[in-house]
Amino acid sequence: MAKITLNDMTTGYSGPARINANFDLIEAAIENTLSRDGTSPNQMEDDFDMNGFRILNVGSPQSPLDVARLVDITGLITLTGMPIPAVTGNDGKLLFTDGVDLYWGSIQPDALPLFDADDPGAVPETGAVGNDYLLWSDGDWDSLSSRFVMTTNAVQTMTRALRSAFNTLSDAGTVTINTQLSNQYKLTLGGNRTLAFSNGVDGTNFTLALIQDGTGTRTVTWPTITWIPGTAPTLKTSPGEIDLINIRYDGTTWYGNYDLSSSEASSGSVSEITTGEDNLDLFRRLGSPIVAATHNVTIGDGVVISSRSRAVEALDLSGAFPSGTVINITNLGYVIGKGGEGGSASCLTAETGVVWALSQGHGEAGGNAIKGPASGVTVNINNGSGHIWGGGGGGGAGGASADNAIASGGAGGGGAGCGRGGRGAFMKASGDVGTTSVNAGGDGILGLDGSDAGGAGTTGAGSTGSGNGGAGGDGGDYGAAGTNGTAATDESNLIIGPGTGGAAGRAVTAGYAGTLNITSGGSSPNVKGSV
Repeated sequence: MAKITLNDMTTGYSGPARINANFDLIEAAIENTLSRDGTSPNQMEDDFDMNGFRILNVGSPQSPLDVARLVDITGLITLTGMPIPAVTGNDGKLLFTDGVDLYWGSIQPDALPLFDADDPGAVPETGAVGNDYLLWSDGDWDSLSSRFVMTTNAVQTMTRALRSAFNTLSDAGTVTINTQLSNQYKLTLGGNRTLAFSNGVDGTNFTLALIQDGTGTRTVTWPTITWIPGTAPTLKTSPGEIDLINIRYDGTTWYGNYDLSSSEASSGSVSEITTGEDNLDLFRRLGSPIVAATHNVTIGDGVVISSRSRAVEALDLSGAFPSGTVINITNLGYVIGKGGEGGSASCLTAETGVVWALSQGHGEAGGNAIKGPASGVTVNINNGSGHIWGGGGGGGAGGASADNAIASGGAGGGGAGCGRGGRGAFMKASGDVGTTSVNAGGDGILGLDGSDAGGAGTTGAGSTGSGNGGAGGDGGDYGAAGTNGTAATDESNLIIGPGTGGAAGRAVTAGYAGTLNITSGGSSPNVKGSV
């Protein structure tokens, strides 16, 4: 179909009108064409059919609505000649490839999280839960604030573990622990090390694992720490052994604690003595330890540790503890040496043709309360509420004097600490010089009220004629010597001199090789006898 049809000219009379009509038709046709120079109008008002022909020399696209040339899209989408399957009927599906063909398919259930065993791969609908909700591993939608809430001014209840990974410290001569990095640290000791703490604030707390290297016997010098057990731990010594130390800080003071069952410093170290005992061997009581350790021992309130023999101390600290052992004793009771026995009554017979005498009776020395530690062992005794008393010495017997008579000196009293009084005597001569009798000396007692616990000596006696006896001396109080016996009044006859009182027992035996410190309560009345 022609785009313009002009009117034919038939006569001259209608010629001008037909010419003008043709001009109108030509103008309308030109308005309906595209302009090469862009003169308006210059746009399509209907579809443009190229009828299989190309548009040549198209420029590169500059906007999303521009025509794209093949050269412009080559490399952006490469399908290597495979056709994209039809989209009709594939709503909601994804384009897959098996390496040969393209196809539309659905997501397999096993590719999604399994929240419901009865509906594999199903993800629950959000419903009307609102914004900012998350899908949790239990299959429910929930807000973050409802699942995890932590504020600084409220009590926190954790329903799952709150973990802090171990921070492995680098070994060096001085190791500084930055306490802001973790609540758990571990350090393998490659030598004797000095530790320091940094960035501590009120509430800082952490656990420190100290591991012996392949050599072992490594030690640590600690910063200033108040140790809850009373002393710093003595680390285990074997290669590979581990000590766990707990540290806390209140903003001013570092506090340290350690498991008494796991630290070499406290192996078998806690012992409380709650009932009275005689001749307590602390080494055996603590299980005969073979590794240097710190032992903490309490003698209970009012408990009496005493001795059955003045030759054996009431409390023996001299056992074979390994060098480096520390023993901390809190004494709330009594450690008492055995009292010395009083001198037995002296006896003298002097009659015609017969002279018989039993030599003077001296009082025995009191026993010692404590036997000190061996070399390399340190003992610290807190005696502020306790008592350490050596046994009292026994009193000496009285002297005797006789001429054609018989006589007996009085018996000495026993020393404090259950020292037995001296034996008495009964004498009868073969002639007519009569008889004499002397009572035994008084026993020393286990008195705890602070009064003199030594036994009293007894008076001497003589028969008719020139016979007389002096009085026996009293037994000494705790930590005191016994009194000498009294001489007979008439020494012009045959005589026996009075006995001497026994020496005082010591609070601590002399000559021990270790170290013993009485940190409090080191003088009378808490301590009686030499230390």
